[in-house]
Amino acid sequence: VNNNNNNNYLLEVGSKAGILLPSIAQKLDLNESVIVATAVIDAHAAVVAAGVAQSGQLVAVLGTSTCHMLLSDNAPTPIPGLCGSIIEGILPGKLWGLEAGQSGSGDMLAWYVKNLLSL
Repeated sequence: VNNNNNNNYLLEVGSKAGILLPSIAQKLDLNESVIVATAVIDAHAAVVAAGVAQSGQLVAVLGTSTCHMLLSDNAPTPIPGLCGSIIEGILPGKLWGLEAGQSGSGDMLAWYVKNLLSL
């Protein structure tokens, strides 16, 4: 990525990180003006894709894990079972992102399909 800036700094989730380097654009047969975005966690992207953008809204995401993603105006107090929280970690705009879930749910679903759906 060429961001025309040699500073080390943090960018907002989903914002423009820069454009493709000419050598990469040529290898991929793409225009050099293609914008490269900052990285985002898949479950966090699902919150945005679901159209959730207000405090108090929750999205449950099912994949290789199950994540419950909640937006809040307020910094959370310690909550047992809460995996993490970060301001503007899911969506820019001064909202806290809170996350909890089960990391093995994809394996549980595979077991269910293999062992119970075949009955």
